[in-house]
Amino acid sequence: MWLGGLILLAGCIQPAAVPETPASLIDPDAASRAELQAVVAAAIGQTSVQLADDALTGDGVLLIERTPRTDDLGRRQPGRDFGAPRRFQLFRAGTDCILIEVDTDRRWVLEQARCVAL
Repeated sequence: MWLGGLILLAGCIQPAAVPETPASLIDPDAASRAELQAVVAAAIGQTSVQLADDALTGDGVLLIERTPRTDDLGRRQPGRDFGAPRRFQLFRAGTDCILIEVDTDRRWVLEQARCVAL
């Protein structure tokens, strides 16, 4: 009887969640930059995206502006762009560097990146 109660109690215990803390990248190399570009491009539905070499190395926040409309000659079309920029933030959870799209809470673990909690 007591064994059944112990098993039932053990099933209710959840492992402690690893806290996520805001982070920034440290010493990004070519592999970590390529991974970051691929993740962000996929997140925004593009085949590629151009990011600065120091992306996410400061405050751990990345804003991706929407591409303005252009004509066939590459000139910007008049009118307002109503879309807000896409916001990503880097977090550290244990030893993982996790990129989170703030508005959707979609998450990606960056395997190639090294980060430090802010």
